[in-house]
Amino acid sequence: MRWMILLWLLIANALPACSQLKVTAINDYDFLPRREVIFDDDFQSDAVNKFPVQWRFAKCNMATAAVNGRYCKIQSEEGGSALDIDKRDTLLFLEPVISSRYLPDSFTIESDFFLATINSALSFTFYVPEVKTNSYLNGFTFGGYNGRAEGSIDYSYVYGLNKSIHGFFPNRFDHNMWHHLAISVNKSIVKVYVDQYTVCAIQDYPSDAKEFSWLSMGGIKYRNFKIAGGKKNDELNAIITKNKLVSHAINFDLCKSVIKQESMPFLMELAQVLKTNPSIKLEIDGHTDSDGNAAINLKLSKSRADEVKKQLGLLGIDTARLTTKGYGATKPLKRDTTPEGKAENRRVEFIKR
Repeated sequence: MRWMILLWLLIANALPACSQLKVTAINDYDFLPRREVIFDDDFQSDAVNKFPVQWRFAKCNMATAAVNGRYCKIQSEEGGSALDIDKRDTLLFLEPVISSRYLPDSFTIESDFFLATINSALSFTFYVPEVKTNSYLNGFTFGGYNGRAEGSIDYSYVYGLNKSIHGFFPNRFDHNMWHHLAISVNKSIVKVYVDQYTVCAIQDYPSDAKEFSWLSMGGIKYRNFKIAGGKKNDELNAIITKNKLVSHAINFDLCKSVIKQESMPFLMELAQVLKTNPSIKLEIDGHTDSDGNAAINLKLSKSRADEVKKQLGLLGIDTARLTTKGYGATKPLKRDTTPEGKAENRRVEFIKR
């Protein structure tokens, strides 16, 4: 573990400062999550002040993991439960416990994260299975580093031992606020997004890097972590060819009908399909998992469907073409007994009428 910490710090400190800011327009944000949920954790099922059940420490022995566990605890807050990693100058390697050890050739990863200080940093690192040499370490680092002055521009790095490719966040990488990280891996093509911005893209990423872990330093919180594989959630033509589209690409705030910013690319593409096919009328159906009160879930699912209708109206679609229904947890796609099953059941369906 020590050599990895030293390597990470060496790479971070060696990266040159950037003098020019590159702004990426919101319409360049083209992230779409994949359809098949591999891992999903909103930490709602974990006990407060305990280490999360679906996670473990990577690259360390049991004794070290026991010590590190004191610094990684679930906290409850307004936006939902979060994994809170204490402010200290030690890197912690975390990985989710998934049924398959290795990731597929193509997948997406999403998580909300919160940087507690200007020196907080997180790194998402991929490894080639069974290979321990440094040349097979590749990853993405976000946040501040020691010596970074408050008010400076923080940026994202894509790094390997032999190259450094820079992508830029369009304004100061604020700490003390939640950001949304999304990573899309399509074999050797990787794109990384923060909030509604594309921060970097690579065309020749090592496609055999199948294992990964989080590295956290200096005080960080995580919530709403998801890994998905399979096909992209972009089969919008299913509305035309199959008269129905099941989408997990629209995300909402916990127990609310507020649509999250990362859902906009999907809604913008859907709006374009409806503009191109003006005769199509849609029923928008909201669905929840079975957690909580059934009556409240029924009301929430209808409210979320109404919010999708409202957003499509703001995108130029005549809302007279749209109707809404809420089904709560009454029509599950999968058994609602696992986090992944619950994630599959939380969805929005579009039915051609």
